[in-house]
Amino acid sequence: MLRARLFGGLSVEIDGRRVPSIPGFKARSLFAYLVLHPGPHPRVRLAGTFWPDVLDASARGSLRVALWTVRRALEAVDGQGHLVADRLTAGLGSDLPCEVDTERFDALLAAGDAGSLTEAVALYRGPLLANLPDEWVLVAQEQYRIRVADACERLGDLAEASGDLPAAADWARRGLGHDPARESCHRALIGRLEANGRAAEALAAYRRCVAVLDAELGVEPSMETQAFARRIRAAGAEAAGAATKGPGTRPAKVAVTNVVTAAPIIGRSSELEELRALFGAAAAPAAPRFVLVTGEAGIGKTRLAAELSAGVAMRAGRCATGTGLELGGGPPFAPWSEILRELLAQVLPPPESVGWPADLARLVPSVTTRWGRRRHPPRRRPSWNWQDFSMP
Repeated sequence: MLRARLFGGLSVEIDGRRVPSIPGFKARSLFAYLVLHPGPHPRVRLAGTFWPDVLDASARGSLRVALWTVRRALEAVDGQGHLVADRLTAGLGSDLPCEVDTERFDALLAAGDAGSLTEAVALYRGPLLANLPDEWVLVAQEQYRIRVADACERLGDLAEASGDLPAAADWARRGLGHDPARESCHRALIGRLEANGRAAEALAAYRRCVAVLDAELGVEPSMETQAFARRIRAAGAEAAGAATKGPGTRPAKVAVTNVVTAAPIIGRSSELEELRALFGAAAAPAAPRFVLVTGEAGIGKTRLAAELSAGVAMRAGRCATGTGLELGGGPPFAPWSEILRELLAQVLPPPESVGWPADLARLVPSVTTRWGRRRHPPRRRPSWNWQDFSMP
């Protein structure tokens, strides 16, 4: 029985014995390809795929050497029978028993029910063949990344249909973890947070959507998503205005369709009041403030920040949010870039005589699109003459 794991990295066992590491990058890549695509493959196609930039005769010779290397590794665990090769084809035999995590993943996605999709997402332990950065692997990685994001989005829809909004929001977040620029997941997360009475967090999610789409694709959210955010802001402002009316006043008639009242914050009222007082003090020109909110996960730090941000926005104050998303390969200074992008939309362009916007544009490309200021080219590193530092 051949058992192979490709998600997160290549690992193959035959009858409980692990196949040793195959020497040579191309030989390892070829073996991974044959595991992912069992069955016979024309030798000429394999040679052209793995050695496209050499003469046909050299490519076929390199293929023979790579197949011999793979066979030697399989012989170490008495698994040479799994490699089937003749003069025209080569591949892993499809008639022998095997279990490959990618095949199980494909079958679970095809089933399509909630249980199967959940199992498929759990099976995705990381990028496909993460320890093998070959060109064909990068293409396959992207395909499986999109498919697991599709599964998360589908699970979120199923959870929302069943009335489980917290789980639906969590699936939207997990979908964004695999595909950060997927606007449909951003919009679903915003809507589910609002429907669950968490309007401040919904607006924070919208700001993250704006920042990610700008950084990844250079575009703004669709009109549908923007209208969604405007409605949430309007509902929050309307609720805040109603709360400030005295008990003796008679409120004017207002339409309350689709208005969602945010759930009250519980157990953190004193901390929220302290933050609001510090914000009020920081509004004085000579009294800047810096506040750090710390604590273990799950105690309400994000909710506190979201509530403070919502209050600042309702008082016509400037508010910007930067989030350190747990995404691999994120750009450097991403939270600060996100904050600066939001602030750009709230202030007027500076005079042309100042030069700092050209430096800022190196970190925040929106400076060029919003203010028309081109970024300075990167400064060259100083060239050292080591003779100047030599000992006498």
